[in-house]
Amino acid sequence: MKVLLVDDEKFAIEGLRNMLNWSGFEGELIGTASNGQEALLIAENEKPDVIISDIKMPIMDGLTLAKRIYEQSSNIDIILLSAHGEFEYAQQAIQYKVTNYILKPITREKINRLDQLLLQLKHKRHSHKQDFLHIWDHQFKDKILSGLRHTDLSVFDELFSSVLFTTPTSHETYNTIGIQLINFLYEYMSEIHINKEILNVSRQKSLAHYLDLPNQQEKANYLISKYYDILSNLKSQKHSNADTIIVFANSYILEHFSEADFNISFLADKVNVSLSYLSTLFKQSMGINLSTYIINLRLAKAKELLQNLEYSICDIGVQCGYEDSRYFAKLFKKKVGLTPSEYRNLHIQNNAIQ
Repeated sequence: MKVLLVDDEKFAIEGLRNMLNWSGFEGELIGTASNGQEALLIAENEKPDVIISDIKMPIMDGLTLAKRIYEQSSNIDIILLSAHGEFEYAQQAIQYKVTNYILKPITREKINRLDQLLLQLKHKRHSHKQDFLHIWDHQFKDKILSGLRHTDLSVFDELFSSVLFTTPTSHETYNTIGIQLINFLYEYMSEIHINKEILNVSRQKSLAHYLDLPNQQEKANYLISKYYDILSNLKSQKHSNADTIIVFANSYILEHFSEADFNISFLADKVNVSLSYLSTLFKQSMGINLSTYIINLRLAKAKELLQNLEYSICDIGVQCGYEDSRYFAKLFKKKVGLTPSEYRNLHIQNNAIQ
């Protein structure tokens, strides 16, 4: 657990440095500052978990420091030290969600109390991290995957408003989740055949930018914007892919629909998509069921061939993809309202009248 000490009195800093049981709460001193302004700069770069700060300091006091940390939506725990016990200090400290407020002078008893408090904070952070990672594993992944598949923006909004913006967690845990999420989004894009080299470069840039952001609010906003960007790309990709699939599928149908071994499963294999996806896409694009479209093409060709007396009805069925003449005749009757023979005779009669 990373700790920043802030006091304008050097001996107070040295006292805390030497007397705290750092190993007991697995603490690491990441820096010291003589006022709140210095502390903010260090906090921005070093991302401490805990700041132990005096209240009365020049340039920026401890309460102002606590306020600034609070306004940044940071999850840094702040412990304030003061020689003053005035109620107004304690009141303001509560307002800025200060973790604890300890009166000087710092005795051995108060150091022991600080050690216990820091140990509790360590356990709390570990528990929050495990809870947060559990939420990610059991809620985030499935819901985000569903959102990606259905290009649904509301899924991500719901998750972030209910979890990322409201669940207190450490900077380290936020980074862990953010890295997992960014990798997860790019892995999904990679699976749907978007250029992998370009994706890898974009992924590295996204990760570097995310880790450079100074606070959780900005990190959360970046993750939301990244999700929106990727979703927008997926929508464009889907429309582009859909158009390509339909053009290829229709071209293949027109060339091969009259072949006896041609069917929609074979067509789906040719365009390298699932049959259900192809059927849905075709209906959305063409406004007609795929099987019906193929049948209509075959029967239109059959009508044309029936006008030529050189072909038997059996031959015409074969030329339209139906080797079973009885099935062909039955289907023709069902769709046209006449048997092939009746349709041919009607055509002959009409020609004779003309």
